[in-house]
Amino acid sequence: MSVAYTSFVISRTLRGNNRKQFTSSWTARGYFSFNQFEKFHRIHNIHIFTMTDESVQLENVEFVQSCPMQFRCRRCSSLDSSLNRARCGHGFCGRCVNMVRAARFQCPVDSRSVEKKELVVDKEIKDKILELAVYCLQKKRGCKKTLILKELEGHNDVCGKRPVTCPHCKAEVKREQLPTHEISCPMKPRSCVLSEAGCQFKGTAEELENHSSDVQSHIQVIAESMSQYRLNIRNLEQKVEESVSENLKLKEQLQDIYPVLGTVKSLDKTVTLLLEKVKKLEIAEQTVEEMNETLIRLREYMQRTQPAVVQDHKSKSPQGTKSPESKSPPRGLFNHNTSFEDHKPKHAAPPTDL
Repeated sequence: MSVAYTSFVISRTLRGNNRKQFTSSWTARGYFSFNQFEKFHRIHNIHIFTMTDESVQLENVEFVQSCPMQFRCRRCSSLDSSLNRARCGHGFCGRCVNMVRAARFQCPVDSRSVEKKELVVDKEIKDKILELAVYCLQKKRGCKKTLILKELEGHNDVCGKRPVTCPHCKAEVKREQLPTHEISCPMKPRSCVLSEAGCQFKGTAEELENHSSDVQSHIQVIAESMSQYRLNIRNLEQKVEESVSENLKLKEQLQDIYPVLGTVKSLDKTVTLLLEKVKKLEIAEQTVEEMNETLIRLREYMQRTQPAVVQDHKSKSPQGTKSPESKSPPRGLFNHNTSFEDHKPKHAAPPTDL
């Protein structure tokens, strides 16, 4: 590494007295090794974490376990969510890469030559870093919670140990103590004890004490308030009288409506009974219609089958002789000794709609 580059890095990295002291020491020696510079720089960059997508500044993040070196820049040892990987596998943060003016530099781990154009951004390292276990940022104030890094911002927003500023006295108190502090905060605005009577004064405890000692102004406030109360009472009494008169009129109207309501109830019962009778008549009418349709089908069936039955009966009797059954002609289609099945013609099929 050139002397010019080493001087440039030191002047850009160190600040104030540290830079002057360190530069003087390096100048006295005439040469400064990169390992010595890296050791010094690491001390001043503990827990530095560069993440452009995170709103929380994690300069004071403390990891539960030592953060692996694969997540750190091998030059300044700072954490970076987008390390630039060299062919040798070592990563370098964007700040250190940009500080190198030359097209190549030497890896401080294995002393290999690294071409800047060959560096590749490690896109997977961010998710791995966000899964590391860390302590709450308010650990020194008493919070013992441990969580993964990606949850740190959300927890820090609601952590009870986080210091917040009182909106009244601007004092710094823990978030969990703020409600109690506001009760006794001397700068919190307080209303006058006669605020309900009309006094609109608001001020600190000291200002309220001075205000309360002004008796004359409070007497005036009370007098104005009493006058307003009397006026309100008169208005309320007038409204009550109007309401009573209106109620009497409504009662009279209701008494006139009661007989009509009785008639309506009686008519309602009559209508209900009539509806029930109509429903029964509709059912009876439907039954009669069904019976009539059945009789019509029976008559049609009898008319179709009677000639065939008589013809079949005559063909079975010998000519010139009368069967005992033929002495008295049947009044109907069948006598008491025959059945419908005996005289049922084979060629006549029963109706299917019975």
